[in-house]
Amino acid sequence: MRVAALVCWLLGAAVLGYWGVSGGGIFNQEKRLVEKVTVDDFGDEVKSQAWVEDFQLGLLDGAAPPAALLTLAGAVLFIVDLRRRRRA
Repeated sequence: MRVAALVCWLLGAAVLGYWGVSGGGIFNQEKRLVEKVTVDDFGDEVKSQAWVEDFQLGLLDGAAPPAALLTLAGAVLFIVDLRRRRRA
């Protein structure tokens, strides 16, 4: 059971690690704003903005629930294992 608890904790850490690498935002984002600066025929800089499809995992509605459940499951498995070892 300790191995299962450790696997749960590692999976929870992996979910939070992916959240941090993918942007670390609070909520899921499906699009991001991209600004592009170009020079027109008269030498003026023109800024153009466009929304690009780009999913970024959010903490509250994406990463926290599975990470919390995995951490809780790991803790329960670890406590059950400790109680079994004390009885034996």
